[in-house]
Amino acid sequence: MRDGDVFYHNDVYLSEGSVGHLPDLTTTVPVFHDGEVVAFVQAFGHHDDIGGWCRARCPPTPRRHTRRA
Repeated sequence: MRDGDVFYHNDVYLSEGSVGHLPDLTTTVPVFHDGEVVAFVQAFGHHDDIGGWCRARCPPTPRRHTRRA
């Protein structure tokens, strides 16, 4: 690992417990001091928390969107 690395994963098995199921997303950043890793910082979210036209993709007025060619 090097300073500036960011690890983004959602592997249920290789995460050793930080991911409980496939919709979980984890971003992990190593923290360095004097050139050595001294800690890790993680941010955790779900697929549903990303994107969409409103927070958490739970619109107050659901609509059906269709795509036409």
